[in-house]
Amino acid sequence: MSQTVKLTVSAKVVRTKPARKPDFFLGLFTVESWREFKRHGGQVMGFNEKKATTVGRLQPGDRILCYLSKVSAFVGVMEVTGPSYLDRAPIWSDGVFPVRLPVQVVVELPLAGAVPIRTLRGKLSFMPTKG
Repeated sequence: MSQTVKLTVSAKVVRTKPARKPDFFLGLFTVESWREFKRHGGQVMGFNEKKATTVGRLQPGDRILCYLSKVSAFVGVMEVTGPSYLDRAPIWSDGVFPVRLPVQVVVELPLAGAVPIRTLRGKLSFMPTKG
């Protein structure tokens, strides 16, 4: 004997907002502050209190290009992993930098392999070829 079974399936469509593209920012380091950042675990970037509003705009997923100011070279890329917060625990020898931002290094070059900014002239929108 055969039976016919009627099957009813219902589905709920869930619409999510498309993932936003990350914004990119420049993070300035000296060679020593980069080394201190790495020695401390490479997961917390610090800023002075004047930058609190700007840093507060960074969102998880945003990227920070790590620039060595006295060397004029890029040494890495970080991703923001959470919201900014205040903390006065010492990390850096040249200041407290209490506005903290959790980050994760996603690309890191050895200091000897840092990319000099002059080699990028004409390849970056903010650094056109000299005319």
